[in-house]
Amino acid sequence: MKKYFLSIFTYFIVAFPLFGGIKQPGPSIVFVHIGKEIPDYLETAIKQARLFNRSEIILVANRAALKARPSLTKHNTVCISCESLHTSKEHKELIKTAKLDRKSSNGFWFCAMERFLYLQDLINQYKLKHIIHLENDNMLYVDVLTLLPIFKKHYPHLAITCDNNERCIPGFVYISGRKSINHLAPFLVSQAKKNISDMQAIGAYYNRYKKSYANKLPIIMRQYPKALELKSSARGKVKDPLSFCRHADSFCAIFDAAAIGQFLGGISPRNGAAIPGFINESCCFNPSRLTYTWKADKHGRKVPYATFRGHTYRINNLHIHCKNLKLFASK
Repeated sequence: MKKYFLSIFTYFIVAFPLFGGIKQPGPSIVFVHIGKEIPDYLETAIKQARLFNRSEIILVANRAALKARPSLTKHNTVCISCESLHTSKEHKELIKTAKLDRKSSNGFWFCAMERFLYLQDLINQYKLKHIIHLENDNMLYVDVLTLLPIFKKHYPHLAITCDNNERCIPGFVYISGRKSINHLAPFLVSQAKKNISDMQAIGAYYNRYKKSYANKLPIIMRQYPKALELKSSARGKVKDPLSFCRHADSFCAIFDAAAIGQFLGGISPRNGAAIPGFINESCCFNPSRLTYTWKADKHGRKVPYATFRGHTYRINNLHIHCKNLKLFASK
């Protein structure tokens, strides 16, 4: 009987994707997974986000994948199937024209780009505002509701984590609403036609629209470029050092564009041995120059902090590239 009830409950989650209801207008945290099977670490990321947030958490995934993992409902997650979303004209064009690899690693590079078109479909269909998109291997250590006034003041459209002049690693992305995603989507489609990855495409978008539609989130504290040059072994010096630390004091925090998570946990097993201490050759700062501590907040949740020459900042997210997210859980 219990097994029968669970199967019926799973059917309702998948067939009626708003089971539980979207409670906008507050900020929404959105994860996207494209594929037949949801990895265990994604559930860890959702559980971590819920630990700090009462805001809506939405998972967009294929119907079969959602059906196979009913445990996601434990975290008060709104599960929306990819198949239930209305496909935009840009999404259709991406599917038809993108030159990105669709075969190796289960089509990783194509799916990495397509998730932004699913985000467009979701935001338009449900008229969402103030969306925080997290990649599936990101751990969140902040209540996004507390960030909303800063986003509204300084980031009218898109906030992204860039690690050098040309590249964005979109582990944490803020999207203000439909106007913003509808401006980004056709640009990404145009880049996908040239076989340009999501990271390079969003970096190019920033460089073209940084005065109007795109802004960087701070990935390093402002004291670092005053003492050390922002440069990487692979990419050289950055053009605008202050853009990588702007508004860090407003947040009293920095965001991880993968380099810190890679240093603390190592790289993905897909790319090599997951050994802590990895230095990302393309990131404009050296994470080994910082010291890291974990402090318990008033609720007993462990939160990571980074210190540089006596200046300490909270780390709002960690991009756990090694995929061993449980090692970085707050509880």
